[in-house]
Amino acid sequence: MIDPLSGPFVFDTSAQSYLARTMDAAEAAWRDAYAQVFPLFVSAITVLERTRGHVLAEVNAEPSRRAFMAQRTREYLRSVGAAGTNVLGFSTPPPSFQLS
Repeated sequence: MIDPLSGPFVFDTSAQSYLARTMDAAEAAWRDAYAQVFPLFVSAITVLERTRGHVLAEVNAEPSRRAFMAQRTREYLRSVGAAGTNVLGFSTPPPSFQLS
């Protein structure tokens, strides 16, 4: 795995989704080590793609699961911009970091 200190990184849709739900202990440890040093950055496109995926899952879910899927969508949207997740606009330059 890449050293978490070699960041910061901008996480794409696949990476953000995968790291949010990983059950692998080494991957979860990497994610947690990274989060101790850097905030999570995603692009506005990532938020759009993940929101679209959530809504499509909700629309296509069995009626008995639609409320659960809608709740998952709301949870994701609340997490954006909170708890160390920062959204970069289409033309936002990434911040620079100095590690001591």
